[in-house]
Amino acid sequence: MPDWTLLEWIENILFYTALYVLLWNAYFLTVNRGIPNIRTAPAIRKKMADFIRQDMARKQKDQYVIMDIGAGNGDLSRFMARTFPEARVIGVEIDKLAYWKCCLYGRLAGLKNLSYRNEDFHKTSLSEADAVVMFLSWLLMNDIRKTLEEKLSPGTLITSNKFPLGGDWKPEQALDVDTLYFHQKRLYVYHS
Repeated sequence: MPDWTLLEWIENILFYTALYVLLWNAYFLTVNRGIPNIRTAPAIRKKMADFIRQDMARKQKDQYVIMDIGAGNGDLSRFMARTFPEARVIGVEIDKLAYWKCCLYGRLAGLKNLSYRNEDFHKTSLSEADAVVMFLSWLLMNDIRKTLEEKLSPGTLITSNKFPLGGDWKPEQALDVDTLYFHQKRLYVYHS
């Protein structure tokens, strides 16, 4: 073991922590278009499902469609497909590696009501969505808001983990959620 002083230990720990953070950020900037691939906290997923359940009961549709925009590795999409086997769940993910993971994990889970699209959700049709779930970066909210305004049918339920849509969109509800994920404590709910 090296013969370091306490200060040298702290300096080394700080150096390697900073290096890790720098490399992690470089990965997201180069490979994942600046978007971290972070799963939605289980408590927030359950709250999203509660709002979808209420919306399904209100709309009484034969085929309810839930779209997960920016699906990441598909955790949220798979949760929704398991929770609502009577609904059709579509995950939209632009990153090829994440999309392949979505497809693989979805297939392994055997969820027949789940499909994925390897597309930029800004360019895909969102008109069939009855509900949109998302956990996307606040840096992109202006573009996301514009896309939702242009592409969603009136009355579409929107749930956003952590970040509000902003602009003229005022959330119908902004809930503080009790979760162990310290970086995820708020859920925003809207209708288009």
